[in-house]
Amino acid sequence: MSSAETMRDPLRVGKAIRAQLESEIPRDLPLDRDFREGSAYTITDHVNGLHAQLCPDARTLELFTSLVNHLHAFARETRPTHTEWTRAVEYLTRAGKESTEFKNELVLLSDCLGLSALVDELNHPKPAGCTDSCEPGPFFTTDAPEVPSGSVVASDNTVGEHLYFSATVRNTQGEGIPGVKAEMWGEAHERS
Repeated sequence: MSSAETMRDPLRVGKAIRAQLESEIPRDLPLDRDFREGSAYTITDHVNGLHAQLCPDARTLELFTSLVNHLHAFARETRPTHTEWTRAVEYLTRAGKESTEFKNELVLLSDCLGLSALVDELNHPKPAGCTDSCEPGPFFTTDAPEVPSGSVVASDNTVGEHLYFSATVRNTQGEGIPGVKAEMWGEAHERS
């Protein structure tokens, strides 16, 4: 490890190493170990090693290790320039800034990349003859009032035609399932 004097120089040392010096993170983490592409110890190994020491939850560690491995493999395969990488970061930043408590643009990005559908398919495989499952959309709300069958849920100032919604929920043998609730939602005709 570098000398204490070198480690206190903010021009030479990252935030993590300074935090290590100030005992905010364990001192035995190898934050300044030399890593380089083409060697037996790459940045991927380094990041995964740090996560392994800092993450107490096994499943979270598994997810992040796999994410790091795949992101680093993507970078090695496509070799983005700094300009391309900066554009990608700016794109994600804009998506985050456009998000509100009512709409999450990162979820929309996940939808556009097919990730939302894939996660849904992996978690809810569809038996033959069944309707596809669907994750709630950005305008779904968990605290909507329950209304009896046949109710009009459109507000008085709704623009456009009303939609009639009818649902029958059956099991894979075609039998009705008692006590099922059908939840439906839509977006406003005009929104900001």
